[in-house]
Amino acid sequence: MISKTYNRYLWLLNTLMQNKRLSFEEIKQKWESSVFNYDEKPLNLRTFHLHKNAVEEMFDLNIECDSSDGYKYYIDENIPAAQDKARQWLINSFNVVGLVNEGQQIHNRILLEEIPAGAEFLPTIIEAIKQNRELHV
Repeated sequence: MISKTYNRYLWLLNTLMQNKRLSFEEIKQKWESSVFNYDEKPLNLRTFHLHKNAVEEMFDLNIECDSSDGYKYYIDENIPAAQDKARQWLINSFNVVGLVNEGQQIHNRILLEEIPAGAEFLPTIIEAIKQNRELHV
């Protein structure tokens, strides 16, 4: 089970990814109707910045604030980490988990595809590639 705090980080990341640019007030409004607002308290600015900093560190992203556009927060997509396909895949996977969790009341109406088999072999394959070793499949 994913921790409540981690779910909140994923919620913030997903919210910024879906909406591109949001003011703190807009984020706060979205938070109030979120299922991840477990204690039904408003999002305060200090908590928002703690969550923002944690998301930046966990996913190696920059969340910027554009003061010329009404202090809108957005994910800086001009850094190499934001353009990394593997990282984007990982973030999208986490977002799916977050979205499915948010839709718990309709979970019996959401069907997801099976995760592709063979993921357990990926570390071995990557290590062989890094060492220029030949693999026989």
